Amino acid sequence: MRRVILLLGTLLFLGCSHKSTNIDALIPAKVNDPAIRNIAIAKFKNDDISQRSQIISKMDNLIINGKKYFNIVDRENLNTLLKEIKLQQSGITQKKIEFEGFENIRSIMLGNVLSKTTHTSYYREKRTSNNCIQWRGKYCVKYATYTVSCKEKSYSITTAIKIIKVANGSIIFANTYTATDRASKCEDESYTLPNPKEEYINLASYVANQLIEDIAPHYTTFYVRLIDDLDVDLDNDKLFDVSVDLIQKKRIQKAMHFLNLLNQEAKNRSYAILYDLGVCYESTGDYKKALSLYKKAEDLYILKEAEINEDIEDAIKRVTRNIYNREKALKQLNNEN
Repeated sequence: MRRVILLLGTLLFLGCSHKSTNIDALIPAKVNDPAIRNIAIAKFKNDDISQRSQIISKMDNLIINGKKYFNIVDRENLNTLLKEIKLQQSGITQKKIEFEGFENIRSIMLGNVLSKTTHTSYYREKRTSNNCIQWRGKYCVKYATYTVSCKEKSYSITTAIKIIKVANGSIIFANTYTATDRASKCEDESYTLPNPKEEYINLASYVANQLIEDIAPHYTTFYVRLIDDLDVDLDNDKLFDVSVDLIQKKRIQKAMHFLNLLNQEAKNRSYAILYDLGVCYESTGDYKKALSLYKKAEDLYILKEAEINEDIEDAIKRVTRNIYNREKALKQLNNEN
């Protein structure tokens, strides 16, 4: 049994006791400075786990809305430029850094693999044998048990990343990432535990992914519950169930068509129809229309039920937040200077 835990990652999860769908939304980078988009990546310290190469590969292949986000400037020798940046940071010189051949470099990434550790622990697990030790007639009611020795290994890496703006030597981003993985094996199991070096390389990939999410706009997925109980009486109420199923199957345009028909029949008096219609518009990226529908659904729900519906309230907060996030992310995508 194995599991990977990225300590700095975030998992968005919603239980599925109700029908639900997933919606992708654009999230801005934590770094607003456009200098990060034209970047050179210096050799990392203590990097025998391909941390730098994995970061370069993921950055170089990052395409958002059909366009590459990073321009990675490939320069083998950055020592001269780095020395000048250190002088600026110390205050010895304030001149603008410009060197022939480095005109396209706006920022430099520095990295240091701070640690790679493997910890081994031992424990025992209970097993049940096929040996019956108590019979009741012709039926066995108790089998013999025994224990086996087991071993668990925990793998961990920590990498520090810093990005410096070439023009003035300022630090525009810095963070330290830790990723861990566990693997266990008992003596009666045939497979072998992973090699530490291979695990470190795998964990370096998780660190690279988390870094990309921090320094570039990216899409994240929200799991959204649907309202699947109709709150009004309609001649064709089964069409509502079909519409909910269509949303789950990502046939959004078809679901919108039927929900709009149902909304006309209900004369805008069903919070369930308005809410699910809002989910459809949110799925297509029409956040303003979705927000309007969610607010109308909330008003109807409060008037009918005399309480607040958490799903509708969450939807209003989510769309309001996503309107802001998308505007910020699009500015980052359009700013290449």
